[in-house]
Amino acid sequence: MNELKNLQAEGLTTLGQSLRTAFDLLNLNRLVTGIDNYGQGRNPFFLEPAIIITITDGSKLTTTSGVQDEVLGTHRWN
Repeated sequence: MNELKNLQAEGLTTLGQSLRTAFDLLNLNRLVTGIDNYGQGRNPFFLEPAIIITITDGSKLTTTSGVQDEVLGTHRWN
């Protein structure tokens, strides 16, 4: 456990791309198994729960500009 506490984060992370890849793989699996139908939505009687665990250092920047490019513009978040 002490070795985990001694880990140091260096460089920039790609958290956004990593989460996108995780959700893309999850959606691909749901399309293959028939839970999601292209253009018809999800079948509510199928249940396939998923958990995506994200471990971060909580302080390092994701990009050199400090924020993701997707949130730089003006958006409505409702």
